[in-house]
Amino acid sequence: MSLTYCNLSKRPHVFQRMTGLSVSEFQEIVYRVHPLWETSVESLKKSSGRWSILKTFEDKVMSLLIYYRTYITHEFIGHLFGLHNSNVCRLFKKLEPLMGKRLAIKKDRTLTSEVIRCDRATDSTPCQKSQAQENGLCHK
Repeated sequence: MSLTYCNLSKRPHVFQRMTGLSVSEFQEIVYRVHPLWETSVESLKKSSGRWSILKTFEDKVMSLLIYYRTYITHEFIGHLFGLHNSNVCRLFKKLEPLMGKRLAIKKDRTLTSEVIRCDRATDSTPCQKSQAQENGLCHK
């Protein structure tokens, strides 16, 4: 069994927890991005070729949003949706720029030193990341 928009949208609470969006917000994203997908990806295909495992555009967008929400590996996303990790990577390379044209998506997986810096003089809580301490990003 693999995840599909059709199945997951019937459970709005679970859908929101997995994607970070309500079903109506998700439908708005699909409405905005789908025309770009049709013109820049689907219309460029010379032949139909092999059928995609992800049958609908909604499934494709949902896979990317779950990836953004969890930052799990492409291989794990592939297991969830029944794809090989290389197909996940190819899909994301096509879909990410299109979503970026219509939505404000900040894709920054790194923490800046300001985010993880701990000021022990004013705050007694220890740093969450031991790597930050090792790299000298936390005040002693």
